[in-house]
Amino acid sequence: MKEPQNETQIQFFNLLLDGASPAKAAEECKYARQTGYDLIKKYKEYYLDMVQGKLALHGAKAANVVIGAMGSDGKVINEKLHVAVAQDVLDRIGLIKQDRVNIQVEGGAGIVFLPKKDDVAKDAD
Repeated sequence: MKEPQNETQIQFFNLLLDGASPAKAAEECKYARQTGYDLIKKYKEYYLDMVQGKLALHGAKAANVVIGAMGSDGKVINEKLHVAVAQDVLDRIGLIKQDRVNIQVEGGAGIVFLPKKDDVAKDAD
């Protein structure tokens, strides 16, 4: 994975991670607007890794929102929205709801006897 080459590039990605637009982050770092977009393309894996790390850091908070909703009486404004967002964060970091399917097969195992190939060939003649 390619990593930024200098402190200014690292600062650019930190500004993005804090919510700045690529244009605003580039401007803060004294880059041209297009340079910001070029940096994102060049260090795409690094940037995505940073974003994934930020989501992982907020995984505990998302889990607490979901758990807190279990004991709630439903009177909190926007609670459903908060739970939906928290579930989305948990999904994105890999903590997805798992559906379990229980499959049972009933019945005995059958055995089928087939005639020898030689006998079948003789009967065909």
